[in-house]
Amino acid sequence: MATINTSSIELSADTIKSLKNSLEKTLSQTQKTVAMLTNTGSWTGDAANRTVEVVTSFATKYQQEYSEKLSQYVTFLRREAAEGYEETERANVRKADSI
Repeated sequence: MATINTSSIELSADTIKSLKNSLEKTLSQTQKTVAMLTNTGSWTGDAANRTVEVVTSFATKYQQEYSEKLSQYVTFLRREAAEGYEETERANVRKADSI
């Protein structure tokens, strides 16, 4: 009888969540660094202003579009794929046992 190995699905979900958290940490650090440089007057001018706009825009877009989708995908992998396959496997074993 073939079995379904769901550990690779769980591992993928863990990897995606870890990468998402790492990206969020890096994005937060970038925002803080840009803010520190511009708020202290260490960096001024058009390039500074444009960088603030771009970083702020990306952070907003990331939070609105990507972060939630990544979280939903991790949840899907864990609940629907991994748990769904496990339940299917258990149901198949029960059916086979009843024969």
